[in-house]
Amino acid sequence: MTALSREARLDRLDAMIAEGRLLRGAWTGGHDRACLLAALSPEAGEQREAAACPARLMPRWLAHLTVSLDDLGTIEAWPAMTRRYAALARRWHVLDAATWRRLDFGFRAASVRLSRESVTPEFAIVLSEIDAVLVLLDREAAAESAAWSAARSAAESAAEAAAWSAAWSAAWSAAWDRLTAELFDAIDGECAKAEATT
Repeated sequence: MTALSREARLDRLDAMIAEGRLLRGAWTGGHDRACLLAALSPEAGEQREAAACPARLMPRWLAHLTVSLDDLGTIEAWPAMTRRYAALARRWHVLDAATWRRLDFGFRAASVRLSRESVTPEFAIVLSEIDAVLVLLDREAAAESAAWSAARSAAESAAEAAAWSAAWSAAWSAAWDRLTAELFDAIDGECAKAEATT
């Protein structure tokens, strides 16, 4: 496959959205249809693997997350979400690695906070552990990573477990809509800051 330029990828994504050719729950389909990530990264669609998305297009964590953003929110919010994602994809090239890292950990913290809301009183003993993880995630999101390195793997595991435990709640699709909106607001804000300095 010939390597696509960034602009060609963005134009392809916009066209697939406008023509109603995006899919949920599958990488690709007939009549030149693809999921959100595969529309932007045909390599990912061909290999059915988010890691195949070129790093110059987005960080790996966002490529992996894009699959969930596409599939796990409500069907009602999905069309607007895909359009906003495409608009942000046109702007996020201004973000540097440090900013992307902050956004990654900010999203992790938002996921854990959302999960924390569903902790019932009989499990209140775990709140102190969740709160400790949140402190570490918030420090990393604020680029205060000194305390993080020693506890990173334990905190990542706790954050991941907390985020996925919420997946089993009845309102998980709506929760994904909320997390997606928070992430997009954060990316938008970082893009605006970076654009103001260029």
